[in-house]
Amino acid sequence: MGEKTMAKTVLITGAASEIGQEILSVFLNRNYKIIATEISSEMASLKEMIKHEEGRVKTFVLDLENDEDITAFTKSVLANYPIHDLVNVAGINILRNFFEWTADDLRKVMNINWVGTFLLSKAVAENMILHSIKGSITTISSQHAVAANKERVPYCVSKAGLVQLTKVLGLELAPYKIRANCVSPTFVLTEKNKHLLYSNQFLDQELTKIPLGSYAEPKDVANAVEFLSSDSSSMITGHNLIVDGGWTIQ
Repeated sequence: MGEKTMAKTVLITGAASEIGQEILSVFLNRNYKIIATEISSEMASLKEMIKHEEGRVKTFVLDLENDEDITAFTKSVLANYPIHDLVNVAGINILRNFFEWTADDLRKVMNINWVGTFLLSKAVAENMILHSIKGSITTISSQHAVAANKERVPYCVSKAGLVQLTKVLGLELAPYKIRANCVSPTFVLTEKNKHLLYSNQFLDQELTKIPLGSYAEPKDVANAVEFLSSDSSSMITGHNLIVDGGWTIQ
């Protein structure tokens, strides 16, 4: 940790989220230039967050649910910036009983979490190859990729798909010296969800499943991303780093 890398660019999706903010800070500390994306409704929050770093952070609206958005972003942004690292943070979760899911809602979660992430990763990998960059792609998955939980069918399926996507990318991109890895956290405590995670239901039914006895924090996820995108992990690819306090070992 703490390495200083000059003149490199990282693309971070979902950058306004608390996890995204921590990851952005990691790369700022490593002297990266940053391309940060968000959906339009979160753009004001993102710009407020980076207002003191505007010279090093460029922001763009990107909706992973929209294929045309990804295509336009690829043509207008990626064509002008060689990308050294991609961090796929953007995603969505909807809580719903198994029998209440509709086809449209299933597709929404899958399109954002898996299809959109795949298409952007493909575009960035092509960018890295074009510029002969030995880069890295790090994707935020979830402990629910390997341990099922109720009321979140497409979330579990899409996150499991990201883990498998990472393994395939690790194989297919290895000849270009591009590494692909996942970070799969347990429940992450943020200002946005702390009311839920500290509810009696979650304390009784979820926190008790974590042997270390605490939820993850955004910095725990960011630290894992920093490791997987650094030279310290130069022989690691196709790996799913589970940051769950022991949830999945039981």
